[in-house]
Amino acid sequence: MSLFRLIYVSVPIETGEDVYDSIFESSRRNNGQTSVTGSLVYHDAFNMQVLEGPRKHVSDCFIRIARDNRHGNILIVAAKDVPHRLFPDWAMHRLNAKDRHSDLFARYSVNGLFEPLLLSQTAVEELCRGISYRATADLDNA
Repeated sequence: MSLFRLIYVSVPIETGEDVYDSIFESSRRNNGQTSVTGSLVYHDAFNMQVLEGPRKHVSDCFIRIARDNRHGNILIVAAKDVPHRLFPDWAMHRLNAKDRHSDLFARYSVNGLFEPLLLSQTAVEELCRGISYRATADLDNA
């Protein structure tokens, strides 16, 4: 099976843990049924999400996201076929950029702020690999 990875950034229209709880739960439920995996990194000023899986399922998932009124100014950062998943064990991984791994986000900051829209595609993909590595380590240590 061919794997496809899509990474996008959006501006949240609504914020708060209850909003992200809702996004996370629906993502896990929907993705679990379609072999889509990934990670949602969020902050008051942005959402960054990695979606991986069969191209059709990732595309269908992204279309639902694009229609979701909780996201604005959606920008696709990367979309390509890949040899393996970064998040094979996660129907959806969730990470608040303010809470954990601040050193990782600091490494990809521009002028002291983490703004994924200002990063190159390569930098975003490297950041996603770092998040994947730490998510796997957290899972192994749980």
